[in-house]
Amino acid sequence: MKAFDVVGNAPHQARASARSERRSAVLRYIKAVGPISDSEADLVLQGAGDVAIAATGAELLRPGAQLNQPRMILSGWAGLSVVLSDGRRQFLDFALPGDLIGFNLHPNSHAKAAVVCLTPVETMKIPALAVCLETPERLPGLLSVLHTAQDQFENRLLNQIVRNGCQTAHEKLCSLLLELYARLARVGLAEQLSFELPISQIVIADALGLSTVHVNRTFQLLKREGIIQSEGHRLTILNLPVMRKFAGQLRLPKSSAETNGAERMDAPEARLPE
Repeated sequence: MKAFDVVGNAPHQARASARSERRSAVLRYIKAVGPISDSEADLVLQGAGDVAIAATGAELLRPGAQLNQPRMILSGWAGLSVVLSDGRRQFLDFALPGDLIGFNLHPNSHAKAAVVCLTPVETMKIPALAVCLETPERLPGLLSVLHTAQDQFENRLLNQIVRNGCQTAHEKLCSLLLELYARLARVGLAEQLSFELPISQIVIADALGLSTVHVNRTFQLLKREGIIQSEGHRLTILNLPVMRKFAGQLRLPKSSAETNGAERMDAPEARLPE
């Protein structure tokens, strides 16, 4: 979880400070998606609800839930998953800090799959966005944010279809890692091509349609080739050009490291086995 650690019986002043920090984070994450007016920002801050904390394994959304109450993930990771009758699991997408869940721009929409916590997760309801769904003409900036968020979600689904439809193991892993990095960098949670990867290789295997052993071997291969390195849950991209090459054509949000010269442009290209 992120540095939102004042809960329970903490002094009132500390709790108020933590609440203010969380609301500021909500506004910062929304503005990372798109610009909004000052009046819309005030409405977001005034209506932001209390933080809900869900444990690892808890469902943030169940299949069939109505998608008319937008929530933002403040910290932690969750996964959009489908579980087959024999227990096999497929992750279709990951919900990261700054992502909006629980909404759809189509009226009377319902969740098609579960959103499950992969770590402890903090979320906050944003009534201003619910108002926007009901009367979109009142809040054009927030409506644009919702459109952009839904468009980004659909882009990620296209990325996932390509990954699992035609890419090799190392291409799949490079594609997923690059997408996760770009998303975290966009909201200020990655820097110098480095980010926290709190999910297990079992979860990654369930996202990429590979065995856990295959995922582990592919990680080791990328490390040996000097493309990535990891220490604990911290992963660093060492050779961004090669990772881009193997990732293929990805639909990605812009990341600051791709424009500030932090990437290793002079690295030799690796040739990985199929």
